[in-house]
Amino acid sequence: MKAFFTGADAEQFDFRDREEVPMFDRVYEYLGPLQFDEVYGFAPGLRIGGAAVVESTHLFQIHVHMALLRTAIGDNWYVAG
Repeated sequence: MKAFFTGADAEQFDFRDREEVPMFDRVYEYLGPLQFDEVYGFAPGLRIGGAAVVESTHLFQIHVHMALLRTAIGDNWYVAG
């Protein structure tokens, strides 16, 4: 896994805003670094009408956020390719 991410272009994994501009660096500057048990997320969530803008990002406890996403999306979210 380390080799995969080391050889990959980091920008291809960066979430993009409405104008297709990568967001990670701006969110990092806006909210600061993550702790080991945190994740950046949108509130309100994008699937329920939230906007993909830096001002809509928040710090979440990773386990709580993942549980909320699972509740919103359900168990059938994974599609094998």
